[in-house]
Amino acid sequence: MLSFEKKFTTFIENNIDKLFFPICIILSLILRIAAFNFVSSDMEGYLLGWFGQIEQLGRIHALKTQVGNYSVAYQTLIAIMTYIKIDPLYQYKMLSVLFDYALAFGVFFLVKELTSKKMLSYAAFAITVFSPLVFINSAVWGQCDSIYTAFAVWSLYAFIKKKYPVSMVLFGLSFAFKLQAIFLLPFYLFAYIRKKEFSIFNFLIVPATMEFVCIPAMIMGRSFKGAFSPYYYQTGSCDKMYFSYPSFWSIFGINSPDTRLKFIEGFKLPAVIMAFSVLMLMMIFLFAKKVELNARNTVFISFIFIYTCVMFLPGMHERYGFMYEILAIVIAFLIPKTIIPTVLLLSLSLITYGSNLIYNLEIHPVMGIANFAVYLVYIYLFYKDAFKADKNTK
Repeated sequence: MLSFEKKFTTFIENNIDKLFFPICIILSLILRIAAFNFVSSDMEGYLLGWFGQIEQLGRIHALKTQVGNYSVAYQTLIAIMTYIKIDPLYQYKMLSVLFDYALAFGVFFLVKELTSKKMLSYAAFAITVFSPLVFINSAVWGQCDSIYTAFAVWSLYAFIKKKYPVSMVLFGLSFAFKLQAIFLLPFYLFAYIRKKEFSIFNFLIVPATMEFVCIPAMIMGRSFKGAFSPYYYQTGSCDKMYFSYPSFWSIFGINSPDTRLKFIEGFKLPAVIMAFSVLMLMMIFLFAKKVELNARNTVFISFIFIYTCVMFLPGMHERYGFMYEILAIVIAFLIPKTIIPTVLLLSLSLITYGSNLIYNLEIHPVMGIANFAVYLVYIYLFYKDAFKADKNTK
């Protein structure tokens, strides 16, 4: 080996921790850019059309009008993007990819806080940025799930650090970008009662943050309730018990064109009540057992509650599990026994992504059974872990 080679390799060896993030970011960015030319049906049928419509309506002035069914916050970003002379397909994907890294750093700090092990946190960052689920969602599909999930993960990190107002601001930002952030609300309600460390008035920070994000739209003429109006439409537009997500309801295979409207009319409300009931029973059990809401349980309870919402609520799409799927990666570093169910969970999601992006196939009841089985395994593992921890502290 020549002298300059020795110096170079020694430098890499001595600074590998400093070079880790740049190397991961560069390699994962190359991976993402390679997928930028793929145009999904959602991109072609909705997102690109919304971009053009916002451009025609006067760019930033278009904020006074609801375009598409995504949030006002996301529409504001699209309006800003119309001023940039780059292909809108690439702009959508670059925006989501940017938040992939915000999400990965959130996972990094969450794992570092929970394990106090630097190498595990590095591994968590790498797994997140290279996870097929993450880069397919952003760089292939061009969807925005990494945006609201990044804010949600950082909100949990702030909660663990007992920075409750900051946590609520971040939760509000998550909610401002996507309705599915509401799946984190049951955890915050549980934490309010169980932890007794923050006021109920802290919850007002969430809608206040959402309204703050909508100030540009209100200046352009949007009403005060405009921050929530897209969500009214989304909740009312459900015409299936499930879309491309293997929920509890997919087990019954009730999504054929002849039966789906009949079932959504008859089962939509019972499904919502069932999801609410399961959450309430879980909370009552956790209250009765006085489960400690430490940092570890904060992540696991959030995960279980989000998973429960997506599992039992009607009208769930394949991407609605993105938030709990990211938390599953975090939990795998806390409880190694969850590695196998995490792999199964992520594999199921990848199958649904593929079926939607490429084949447009219906979810088979077997997938619903498999997903429900994984859900039950996580509940069992949480029970064992939480009460083992309680016994060890006595």
